[in-house]
Amino acid sequence: MVGVATGSGHFTHAPAVLLGEPAFYLQRPGFWHGGAGIAACWYGAATAIAEQVRRSLRVATNPFSAAHLGAIDEQLAAVRLMLQDLADAIDTAPTESHQFAVVRLRSLMDRICRDVIERAALALGPASLCCDAEHAQRCADLAAFIRQSHGEKDEQWLGEQLHAREGNPWLL
Repeated sequence: MVGVATGSGHFTHAPAVLLGEPAFYLQRPGFWHGGAGIAACWYGAATAIAEQVRRSLRVATNPFSAAHLGAIDEQLAAVRLMLQDLADAIDTAPTESHQFAVVRLRSLMDRICRDVIERAALALGPASLCCDAEHAQRCADLAAFIRQSHGEKDEQWLGEQLHAREGNPWLL
């Protein structure tokens, strides 16, 4: 994300107004919806990387490249369904936070994006990262962007929530 202008600000003696109670920011309406939007951005970058693999001639001539593309497809197809399901849920109940579904989606999306970046490099070989500046930058940007995920902290929270629930959450 080196091409994105980023700055820092330092304030002293700046007046401030308290807008809410502690944790208000995380509990405000729409906060978790925005988190789903970020996951959709990650998905978009991952699909662009996947498309680079799909269009590569290596897939037609190298069975390992084809296998990596197949694995990328499995993951992106599954998480696309999660994204669509969550978007429908938010549209149906816009005043609900949907926190559990958003955290679950972001956690999985983080893992999938890391795998897509890795598999793309394996499928395309080192030249894709050395000689294709746009592709290399996209991979680097996505790797930086998904660091907005909270990794194991989110997985811990999901596990605690699941443990506290009644019934099997995975039944069809």
